[in-house]
Amino acid sequence: MILGYADQGHGQKALNLYSDMLSEDICPNKLTFLGVLKACWLVGNLRQGLYMHSEVMSQSLDSDLVVANTLIGMYAKCGALNEARHVFDLLSSKDGVSYNSMIQGYVQNEHSLPALDIYSSMQCRGIRPNKVTFPTILKACSNIRALEQGRLLHTEIIRDGMHLDEVVGSAIIDMYLKCGSLLDADTVFEDLAIKDVVSWSAMILGYADQGHGQKALNLYSDMLSEDICPNKFTFLGVLKACWLVGNLRQGLYMHSEVMSQSLDLDLVVANTLIGMYAKCGALNELDMCLIFCQARMGYHIIL
Repeated sequence: MILGYADQGHGQKALNLYSDMLSEDICPNKLTFLGVLKACWLVGNLRQGLYMHSEVMSQSLDSDLVVANTLIGMYAKCGALNEARHVFDLLSSKDGVSYNSMIQGYVQNEHSLPALDIYSSMQCRGIRPNKVTFPTILKACSNIRALEQGRLLHTEIIRDGMHLDEVVGSAIIDMYLKCGSLLDADTVFEDLAIKDVVSWSAMILGYADQGHGQKALNLYSDMLSEDICPNKFTFLGVLKACWLVGNLRQGLYMHSEVMSQSLDLDLVVANTLIGMYAKCGALNELDMCLIFCQARMGYHIIL
């Protein structure tokens, strides 16, 4: 029950069940700890996670690879990178999950250089990266604009035959766009066997972030012609493109599309809408958007 609820994303319910289990004087086992540790990272309860680590050690389960990997993941998700690295370094035998967990932890907490170091260590150990590793380490390159490192990764990905995977392909596109290499991004995008909403959105948002508003709007039009439904990141890119080219009419239409998916209640989308109206000088629409945000979302914006 505990592991099942944690696997389904119900962290607090899993922790409540663990508390109930202890009240029945039932001793936890390996599977219990796996469920509770996952629950700790789901709810961000580092204090409970630290206590569970001591319980794991009391049963000498900290040397178990699956448990240790879960501990690394829990600490990394909670932002406790020193603790995650300590568990990682103490492992006598590491697998791909160990390395991926550590790399993801560093990247999610915007520590890209240590992530690249761990990736190098992974290669030295002869552990092959997979579909989890590549998007994460590509994001590390994106974060620090490490174009040459990204190019080397792209070569490795092609060698491993993963360059046509939609998720990996989208991560390559995002890396090139963030690093300002638009031609490379275009080439990778055109070579994708399947272009889904993730890859289209990466292109649209990437071009908008690089200041190419009309190109982003053209890509959005092409995406719709392929009958692909936009998502949050598509809208963020198109709204930014609207303010870059001063296309208020398109911006108004996009606002209605955002509302049709109830994304106007998303804080990031709402802020982008406000920015679009402000940049386009649409003061009446801006006032209405601000009133809506304050009434429906409960926060105040200072321009």
